[in-house]
Amino acid sequence: MNSMMKLLIAFIAVMMAFAGCLNDIEKAPMQLPGQAVSAPSGLEARASNGCVTLTWYRAEDAAGYRLYRSDNPNDSQKMIAETTDTFYTDRGLVNGRTYYYSVSAIDAEGLEGKRSQTVDVVPSIYSLIINGGERYTNSRETTIEITAPSSTEYMIFSNDSSFAGSSWEGYSNYKSWRIGEGDGEKTVYAKFMDQDGFISPTISAHIVLDTYASITSLTFQPDTIHVMGTAHFRLLTEGNEVGGKAWVTLKGFNVTINLVDDGRNGDEIAGDGVYERSYDFTSDVRGTDISVRGHFTDEAGNTAVEFEPSTKFNFTDAPESIKLIGSIDSTTSSITIKWEQSKDEYFRSYRIYRGEEPGVTESPKFFIKELSNIYQTTYPDGSLKEGKTYYYRVFVVNDLLETAGSNEVALNTFDAYPTASVLDSVSSVGTNRLTLTWSRNQDTDFKEYRIYRGTSPGVTEESTLVATIDNRELTYYDDEGINTSSNVYYYRIYTYDKSGKFSRSNEVSSND
Repeated sequence: MNSMMKLLIAFIAVMMAFAGCLNDIEKAPMQLPGQAVSAPSGLEARASNGCVTLTWYRAEDAAGYRLYRSDNPNDSQKMIAETTDTFYTDRGLVNGRTYYYSVSAIDAEGLEGKRSQTVDVVPSIYSLIINGGERYTNSRETTIEITAPSSTEYMIFSNDSSFAGSSWEGYSNYKSWRIGEGDGEKTVYAKFMDQDGFISPTISAHIVLDTYASITSLTFQPDTIHVMGTAHFRLLTEGNEVGGKAWVTLKGFNVTINLVDDGRNGDEIAGDGVYERSYDFTSDVRGTDISVRGHFTDEAGNTAVEFEPSTKFNFTDAPESIKLIGSIDSTTSSITIKWEQSKDEYFRSYRIYRGEEPGVTESPKFFIKELSNIYQTTYPDGSLKEGKTYYYRVFVVNDLLETAGSNEVALNTFDAYPTASVLDSVSSVGTNRLTLTWSRNQDTDFKEYRIYRGTSPGVTEESTLVATIDNRELTYYDDEGINTSSNVYYYRIYTYDKSGKFSRSNEVSSND
């Protein structure tokens, strides 16, 4: 046998011996305390003949669970099973011995989180199971499943560990029993007697009597969201009842939002009796002042009265703003504005606002017109002042009365030359005075009359300024301190507007 073959045989022998050693090593679970997966809560144990049934609440992000057990509180617990359920029955136990259990969660990667609290339980040849092992009941009338040795002939039951007033009766595997009054945990006690007169130790079983459910609050944040946004709902019950079912509905919409208490979908802490949900809405829900209603049925089957908070829910769907292009026509008293057509699916109207200073808002003082035709994209705004600047915005309104404003545009009415006044012939002519009268100016941008005088024909604005009158209603003037005996005087009225433009009247003289 060559050396290479000997080396290969030796390597195989070493590997076989090593594999045999591995088979003798107990499987050590991978345990990484402090990982994201949380410890299961609500671990409970129910004992019966030679076995214990364990139940617990689901842990957030858990892909499975590991069960641990010891029969001494001072010994470390060893893993006895792995399951994806939230219950497990441990069989083949010794009756009368105390067992200690805990459970941990593992995530999808196989990483294990912290273990739950430890519970202890004693399996027995005697056992009581109330209502099939349910945790809660909403009725005092229960059914008890009984396990005892075949030699058992009598049994006695009581809601009091002293068994005061109770009587022995023949043994049966089932018994109808009325538990004590008042909501809360109820204990049923029993003892058994066999054919030789041996009386068992007192055994007991527990169940929680719960005869009503009540919602104490329902909140949601935020109370206004955009369509297809996300809102967080939080429902509290009296006593923070766990194991129930809670949901939210919206008045007028076929929407049911199931809340949870399992540490998922926005629920902060699993099994704390606070029912929550972060819910993504669809485009089917839109509106304002929508009533929100909370519903709850507890684990015992009690249904709470529907709860409606005073806060209302709003789904916003603000329209897109449009562009205000400017004016397509301007006169001395009107401006025709134009804007882009709205494309909003829920269009209701255009609202036009105008101001005389920058900073136009949706204030009623700026409102001038509302148009319900989506295709109308121009508007002639009249009764304006000549030569004046105005500021405009157009708001799109949807069916929820939400608005979106356009850009602001400054536009001007046309500034024409003022209408010339007509001077009448002079009157009340004296040696040192005369009276001028003229027609009243009607222009909206009137500023003032200016009276010019000369001693030769062809009066201009370079002639002598006799008077300036800013009251359009004052259409006469007495020119005094002149000498009509020695001079002939010539007059014109110049009418000015607010932009500085002017027009001149006809010319008259003191000899006319």
